Amino acid sequence: MIKKILYKCRGGASAFKLRLKATGKQKIFCIGRNKTGTTSIGRAFVDLGFVVGSERKAEILYDQHYFLGNFDPIIRYCRSAQVFQDVPFSCPDTYNEVILKAHYNAYNAQVQKYFKGREQDLLIINIAEEGAYQKFIDFIGVDSQGISDFPWVNKT
Repeated sequence: MIKKILYKCRGGASAFKLRLKATGKQKIFCIGRNKTGTTSIGRAFVDLGFVVGSERKAEILYDQHYFLGNFDPIIRYCRSAQVFQDVPFSCPDTYNEVILKAHYNAYNAQVQKYFKGREQDLLIINIAEEGAYQKFIDFIGVDSQGISDFPWVNKT
């Protein structure tokens, strides 16, 4: 029993350290749809030393609070890291190819409309294209640490 308590304390201390590291830092949200490279971008942020939010925790918060309109727990979750990807910030409604493509295109148009007049706050890239990683590094304003391309994570 004592071992379990100590383990939980260590995990809590670790989570506290990450939250402290993220405090006061600009928040970055990867809001691409599924299978658009958000997991690879998330890994790139980890490789660069950013604190990335727990995707599993975000999924749980989404399931428990989003549809009820209770956003306070999700907002509190945003204090836990610097970078967030996928759920609850972007969720597909279906995996039907026709519907998904239509939704994808409509979603991208809505995002671009939202950022109209603030284009400097939005980066649109295809992570498979040459030079995309450098555009990403330039956008977030950090040193590439010798990395020249996105990791390819979550291949299908």
